[in-house]
Amino acid sequence: MPSSSGSDDKLLSTLVLTPFFPKRPGEKQGNFVLEQVRELADFTPVHVVMSRAWLPRSIAERTPNKASVDSSAYRDENFTVETLRYFSLPKYRLGTLAASFVRAGVLPRLRQIVRERGIKVIHAHGDTCGYAAQSLAREFGIPYVVTIHGEEGSPGFSDTESKRRQIGKMLDEADCVLLVGSPLRSYVGKFANRTDNIAVIPNGFRIFEDLLPSKLFVKRAFRIVTAANLDSNKGIDFLLRAVADCIKATGTRMEVVVVGDGPQRGALQELARDLDLWHSVHFTGMLSHRDTESEILAADAFCLPAWREAFGVVYLEAMALGRPTIGCRGQGPSDFIVQGESGYLAEPKSVESVSAILQQILASPEEAACVAEAGRLEVFAEFTWRHNAEKLLSLYRTLVAVRNYEEKETATRA
Repeated sequence: MPSSSGSDDKLLSTLVLTPFFPKRPGEKQGNFVLEQVRELADFTPVHVVMSRAWLPRSIAERTPNKASVDSSAYRDENFTVETLRYFSLPKYRLGTLAASFVRAGVLPRLRQIVRERGIKVIHAHGDTCGYAAQSLAREFGIPYVVTIHGEEGSPGFSDTESKRRQIGKMLDEADCVLLVGSPLRSYVGKFANRTDNIAVIPNGFRIFEDLLPSKLFVKRAFRIVTAANLDSNKGIDFLLRAVADCIKATGTRMEVVVVGDGPQRGALQELARDLDLWHSVHFTGMLSHRDTESEILAADAFCLPAWREAFGVVYLEAMALGRPTIGCRGQGPSDFIVQGESGYLAEPKSVESVSAILQQILASPEEAACVAEAGRLEVFAEFTWRHNAEKLLSLYRTLVAVRNYEEKETATRA
C-alpha cells in the first residue's frame, strides 16, 4: 500500500534503536516492535539496531534473552536488522555512567549507519537507546523520537537525583516523546520538564487469519482466558477471586485458562487451590503468539484486570477476535475501551467490580455479544499496526520539516 505522500516518504530513512526485538520471527519477545517496523518499512527505508547489554559470563548464562538477533532470519523482510552490544551490569548498578557505556558501545557503528543510509529520523525505544539517539541527534542535527512503553520497575533506575536529571534531559531534548498509552503521562512527568513534545500513539495488533480455536482443553463450562507475564500488577489474583465469587453467586460452572509464566505462578496456583478452583484453572505456561490467540478465540470472555498497564496489545487482540474484553478503568485499555459499549472496565484491585462484570456477561449474553462486535469493529477501524505506522510517518514528516525550516532560518540569519 503506497503512502499518502508518495515517493517523498522514501526520503525519510529511519534508524530504529531498540532493546526489544525477537531473535527470529515467531518469537514473542519484542514482537510489538517487529510488527511496527514491518508496517513502517512499507512506506520508508528502515534499519533496525537491536541494542543488547554485554554481561559478564556468569550473569549472561542466566539471562538467555540477551542473545543476539539472528539477522539471517530476517533476510526476506522489507527492513534490515543487526545487533550491537554495550557493557552493562544488572539493576542499573552503574548509575549515571550507564549512558556513557551505551554510547561507547554503539555510537561508532551508528555513525556509520547514519552516513551510509542517509538517516533522517532516529526512533529509540526506551531510555537506554534514548541516550544513544540523543548523542546522534546532537552530532548530525537530525530529529529523534523516544517511545516509552511502560514504567521501569527497578528501584535502581532513578534512585538518585543525578539519574533523574539524566533521564529528564534525554526526554526534554527529544523532538518527540511517544507514549503507547495516556496513563504514562504522569510517569514521564516525574522526570521531564517539557510537556509540549509528548504525544500518544497507541500500539497495534496482529491477528492470524487462519486461526482455529484451541483444543488444549475440552470446554465444559463458561471459559475465561487471561494472558500476561505473571507479575503481581496483572491482577490475575483478583480475577481468580472474582471467578470464585461469581460461581458462588450464580452457580454457573466456570473455568479460567491462564496463559503465561512469571514470578507469581506458584502463588496463583496456591490461590486456585485455596479457592477450590484447582480443577477449573488451567496454567498453560508461555505460548507462542499464534497459540495465545487460539486460546482467546476458544474463550467466552477475555479478562486481564491489570492495575498498572501502560497499553496492552493483548486486549486489542481479544477484541479483534470478537471476545467480550475486560480491563481496568484508568489504565491503558481505557484509551480504546468504552465501558459497556466496546468492552468492559473494572475498578482496579476490585474483586467485586470484576465479579459484577462477569455476572453481567453471564446474565445478558446477547448484550455482551453486541458489545464484543462493537469492540471488534472499533479496533479494526482504528488500532491496527498499519494505523500505527501511518501516524508515525506523519510525525516523522512533521519533525523533519520543522528541523529543515530551523536550519534554513539559522542559515539566513548567519
